[in-house]
Amino acid sequence: GAPAELGGQGLRVANGGHRVTVTLGVSPRPVFLCGGEHVGESGYIASEGFPNHYPPGKTCTWTITVPEGQVVILSFRVFDLEPDPGCRYDSLEIFNGHSATAQRLGRFCGTFRPGALLSTSNHMMLRMVTDEGTGGRGFLVWFSSGLPHVNGRPRGRQKWGANHIDSRLAWEPWHYWDGEYLAACPLPPPAMAPPRRAGGA
Repeated sequence: GAPAELGGQGLRVANGGHRVTVTLGVSPRPVFLCGGEHVGESGYIASEGFPNHYPPGKTCTWTITVPEGQVVILSFRVFDLEPDPGCRYDSLEIFNGHSATAQRLGRFCGTFRPGALLSTSNHMMLRMVTDEGTGGRGFLVWFSSGLPHVNGRPRGRQKWGANHIDSRLAWEPWHYWDGEYLAACPLPPPAMAPPRRAGGA
């Protein structure tokens, strides 16, 4: 038989002077950076370096834009920031628009996972500020787009598909990390285009 070796790109089999690479189905880990621009119907946002501890002494800003006429729905999957009753050290703020002058929907820290947040337009902004001291694993959120509420009831709720926050029964386990920390965390499948980052990267 042909000699085989396991390399970083998969299983390589040498046969008659040719090298064949067979992908073993291992999904690459996403790399979460400090801030970014996310445009689309849905996607993941996480603190820098997640699931590792976030770095100290930084301010990171993420903007979300969903299609016109829709609102942003933000669902927290993991939340672990340095706890403090006034969130004086590390915090995550959510704004109802693309600027810190927009209405603040919440300011969070500690390990209590916030409930879902909704914007009133198709824009939302997240800003994470960390001090020089103790940190945690940070956060992982899933954003999606939905129809705005009319008379207290969401329009077209029954038509929402697997990309919308209401379709919890359609979610599948997210298996980028196989450690026990996220192994049982049910998340929507990562079927989306990669987020666009500020600066065109």
